Amino acid sequence: MARELREETGLTVRVIELIECLIEFIWRARPEPRKGRRARFHYVIVDYLCNGLREAVAGSDVTEVAFASEEELGE
Repeated sequence: MARELREETGLTVRVIELIECLIEFIWRARPEPRKGRRARFHYVIVDYLCNGLREAVAGSDVTEVAFASEEELGE
């Protein structure tokens, strides 16, 4: 998780704990002859509690970076 966050935002963090796995979604492409229905996209969204966050910048494959307090997460 720390490596992925550093690659996506330039942040260096210390991971404290896994909070929750929110969703796993596999989007399959149309069937191809002799290949079947291969996965085209596979998304896994997971929440972690981390220390050391500071200003972040979205990387090339991220459209937006935002910070929220626990109270704001419902919004």
